[in-house]
Amino acid sequence: MSIDDIGKSLRWLSYNKPNSIFDMRLYGQLKQWHDTYNARFSLYCFAMLDDYLITEMPDTYADELGKSGDWLKFGFHGKNNSRFFDEKGYKAGYALFVKAAENAGMPVTDTIRLHNWLASDEQKTFLHTQGIHTLLYPDDERFPYSDQDGFMEHEMEHWKTHIRFEHLDEVTQDTLFIGRNRIVAFTHEKYVETERDKIENALKIFCSHGYRFI
Repeated sequence: MSIDDIGKSLRWLSYNKPNSIFDMRLYGQLKQWHDTYNARFSLYCFAMLDDYLITEMPDTYADELGKSGDWLKFGFHGKNNSRFFDEKGYKAGYALFVKAAENAGMPVTDTIRLHNWLASDEQKTFLHTQGIHTLLYPDDERFPYSDQDGFMEHEMEHWKTHIRFEHLDEVTQDTLFIGRNRIVAFTHEKYVETERDKIENALKIFCSHGYRFI
């Protein structure tokens, strides 16, 4: 379970400084889902918005982020809203994210989804040197997925993404791919509120079928 395009919530947190990160609607909702369903989430972040650098995030929340690191992790998504594959300054963008994560005490995942999915061979080699072990890739027949919905390339696993909640018309066992050994589901930061009921129903169904969140 993951959320892409994380940026505006971190900007709001940096500028408004609530007592707890979980006082915010997004993070409070994720904590509720964790407490209820033992769900775990990866949040994939932009290094910069038009008027905000992720390095502006304070260290105020390092303690509670660290204590939540078993279920809430952060990962690099892209330097900004441009396609990662085309980003010439991708190393600088990645460095911004790493610096921000270290300064703010953000637990980091080694499984990421890049903005607009794809990376060049050079970019993949770089990401692997930075400790990235898995890329989340699109549901597209062009890629050589095995019957376990994955493939290896540049010493990294590539996992097929099955579910984008904002594209899901209804939540059923079939649309949730119940029966697959591994199911990869996500939405974007701006859709969490509108897709909340779908996500909660999916979490209930995953739990009822014995799935473990990673």
